[in-house]
Amino acid sequence: MKIRSGRAIACLAAAVALVLGAAACTEEAPPAKAGELPTLEITGTGGGPAANFNPFLPTSALNAYSAVNMIYEPLVQFNILKEGSTYPWLATAWTWSDGDKTLTFKLRDGVKWSDGQAFTSADVVFTFELIKKYAALNVNGVDFATITAPDDRTVVMTFKTPAFTQLYAIAGLTPIVSKHEWSAVPDPAKFLDPNPIGTGPFVYKSYNPQLLVLTKNDKFWQPGKPEVQQLNYHGLSFETAGIQLLSGELDWADYFFTTGSNKEFVNKNKDNHFWYPPTGVVSLVPNNTVWPLSELPVRQAISAALDRQQICDLGQYTFNPPVKTPTGLLLPNYESALDPKYKDLQIVEDKAKAKQLLEGAGFTLNKSGVYEKGGKPISLTLTVPSGYKDWMNSSGIIAQQLKTVGISVTVKGVSGDDWSQRVAQGHYDLTLGSSNTGASPFVAYQGWLDNSQSGPVGSNATTNVERFNDPATQKFLTDYESAATDDARLTALHGLQATMVEKTPIIPLVYSVDWAMYRSAKVTGWPTPEDPYAPAAPYTPGAEIVVLRLKPAGQ
Repeated sequence: MKIRSGRAIACLAAAVALVLGAAACTEEAPPAKAGELPTLEITGTGGGPAANFNPFLPTSALNAYSAVNMIYEPLVQFNILKEGSTYPWLATAWTWSDGDKTLTFKLRDGVKWSDGQAFTSADVVFTFELIKKYAALNVNGVDFATITAPDDRTVVMTFKTPAFTQLYAIAGLTPIVSKHEWSAVPDPAKFLDPNPIGTGPFVYKSYNPQLLVLTKNDKFWQPGKPEVQQLNYHGLSFETAGIQLLSGELDWADYFFTTGSNKEFVNKNKDNHFWYPPTGVVSLVPNNTVWPLSELPVRQAISAALDRQQICDLGQYTFNPPVKTPTGLLLPNYESALDPKYKDLQIVEDKAKAKQLLEGAGFTLNKSGVYEKGGKPISLTLTVPSGYKDWMNSSGIIAQQLKTVGISVTVKGVSGDDWSQRVAQGHYDLTLGSSNTGASPFVAYQGWLDNSQSGPVGSNATTNVERFNDPATQKFLTDYESAATDDARLTALHGLQATMVEKTPIIPLVYSVDWAMYRSAKVTGWPTPEDPYAPAAPYTPGAEIVVLRLKPAGQ
């Protein structure tokens, strides 16, 4: 598990009343006039940092507003809603050879940088050599041996070991920059990139910490695209974003209303929509080094005692569907990866089974109604960030549910920084964690189970913060990474699923979702459950795909 990778959304019930009360007094923004391309008003939550547009730095304004791909593009776009779904982008084709130790890209012809210069393989080679040289830029951990350009349209990367699992990071998450601009930069890790030159559909226009403005790139390589003139990214508080959504001032947002107000948003105008597709898993994370969580029957009992539907309905405002498979797979997205023997196996709340598991492991119920062994009761602390209101709500429900089977849990809310440090260093009993799947179910399993990225309590774990350590599972991870065929990778995935089912290293609860609210008053063509060509959220790499599918309303 990685520390929460989705948006941290602090939603207050009081804010809903404010939103609903203010909505009636503000008129909706008018659509674009005939013949004009529309401007989209977009928000996440909170303002941006100083004027820094370096696409590699997580602290830059482009990353704060999740607008990197609108200027700097990847080689390939991935639809994370469907395994194996890709869109050729700056690269039109890619092939593995030499047992997945050589990766060859064929690049698109006719692409120009926004300053008019031609995009070539030299730019791709330069970009990857740059992130290899400067570790601060290599935020996705890309690791390769060599990279060469046999011609202007071909790039060849070699690796010391099979590198199939790196494809998403290499091709989907690495923004390609221009050699002619960046080769003159003395220190790329400190470069503010004041005049971004990209291949994407938009170019930089203006910025202040509360508003990033991008305008159409007339040199973009897709003919006639984008059919949107301008993107205005607003830095708004959560409460203000809700007000502006209901008033029609915002067209696209990372948002959800509490206490049923999404229905209010949809009912207010026929052009108002929301879609929250599952893209990851929220789990209850037991510290496997802490007694009694170090005992398998205790972890199994906790899982059996939980009513995940109630956690969804009351803790997650009904928006996060309960995980039903003990494999932890994101379904139905990765149905093809599910081991057939687990096809019909589902997580079922069974409090009687939870008690049987505890008693079978030698625990007895004391006078306080708490199970104990050797005079030591099962008394645990569930530590979560106090600002994550959905997680705080869910934690309270989890504590109540576990109390009914004789497990005592105290919920402790702490600051986000404190929580991150505690979890990374293993100073906790229970916590919640969100794991995105990226372009493969292996991403989640690696984050949950890879002991090589973990470490002893007191050291910082990159992933596997629950510190699960199992040699057989580690071999499945290695087998997947070194596999040279799809069948071999599937066999390894089935082994990892067996670990989840039989050893309960982590306890899946509900699916995490990509929050997206959007309006079709100005533009149409948004993703929907019927046409899930990309997540609908404005903060994913796929947001570029969405913008390029949009058409002015009425066309």
